[in-house]
Amino acid sequence: MTGMPTFLGDVPVEKLGLVLWWAPTDNDLGREWGGADPRPLATQWKDAG
Repeated sequence: MTGMPTFLGDVPVEKLGLVLWWAPTDNDLGREWGGADPRPLATQWKDAG
């Protein structure tokens, strides 16, 4: 069988996708050396969505 799943167990699947999230770490509280954006990397990641 191939294709998109229509059920996961008894739960119907309407839209299947992958959402990734990057948790900020201590390193992200700094900023990139020589980067054009002076904001901390954690702020840049948050603003990027």
